[in-house]
Amino acid sequence: GNILPLNKTQNILITGPTAHSLTLVNGAWTRTWQGTDPKWNDESKSTIYEAIQQKGEQVSFIEGSGLDALKDIQAAVQKSNESDVILVCLGEKPSTEKPGDIHSLNIEKAQVALVKELAKTGKPIVLVLVENRPRIVREIEPYCQGILMAYQPSENGTAALADIIFGQVNPSGKLPITYPRYTNTLLTYDHKYTDRLDTDFSENAFNPQWEFGHGMSYTNYEYSDLKISKDTFNQKDELQISVNVKNTGSRAGKETVMVFVSDQVASITPSVKRLRAFKKMNVKPNESKEFKFAINAQDLAFIGKDLTWITEDGEYVVSVGNLSKKIIHSKTNE
Repeated sequence: GNILPLNKTQNILITGPTAHSLTLVNGAWTRTWQGTDPKWNDESKSTIYEAIQQKGEQVSFIEGSGLDALKDIQAAVQKSNESDVILVCLGEKPSTEKPGDIHSLNIEKAQVALVKELAKTGKPIVLVLVENRPRIVREIEPYCQGILMAYQPSENGTAALADIIFGQVNPSGKLPITYPRYTNTLLTYDHKYTDRLDTDFSENAFNPQWEFGHGMSYTNYEYSDLKISKDTFNQKDELQISVNVKNTGSRAGKETVMVFVSDQVASITPSVKRLRAFKKMNVKPNESKEFKFAINAQDLAFIGKDLTWITEDGEYVVSVGNLSKKIIHSKTNE
């Protein structure tokens, strides 16, 4: 969101259950199996609050909410009225394997209530999600001017998070998952076309909170001049794909360019799109870089009705950013 990065001179209130806990940022398989025993924490390391406090000039902390119960909510609201921005750190306990199973992805009601109460102050909210799986934030996302997906960053990751919050590092991460909007709507990015069908037969059912590959930074990129070496290719060909990416902002940043391919017609229902190649490079302000990729017919193959890999003749669409081109696979050209 456009509230980020924060200024070190801003009056920042930090709140939420994961803001001042080393245990919750470390995750499982760190010092113990489930990662929930605080006696093994290295107290020389910094919590999220402490890492931000070391860089900011006016940083305060009020818990506001535990994982599943409100705490000092009125004090948090009162302090937020005196603040320029509120950093709300939500999340869950670390866990792994069967003890980590849960019955719902909904984030706990107390954490939702914390954000809603703080939003009444009208102060901008930056949400930091400290979690090992996507918890549902549909209700609170509209109240937030910035959102950071921190996963469980570890005791050393808190300093990195502070660097991002204050703009010393330009974030460049992309979601490796399709982040669900509802707890039972768990479609992956490469879903089938029929998975788009809603209950009224419109094609709006695929509506995740954020799509696979989504990610923002403190600069902007412009894609242009998508080129593919051949319009028609066969099993022996290798397609050379290139695209120009220009950094149109004022900060250097790393951009991940992703190449998706969509099979338009197939003997088995094809996926809407599949990621076939990606590359990440640093791009300076006002600089243009050419990203190059190579894919072949095998990259477009799928397991057919006879349970063997096959690349069928027909039309495919290659998509890179907001650009796309059609190509045709034909065995008759071999």
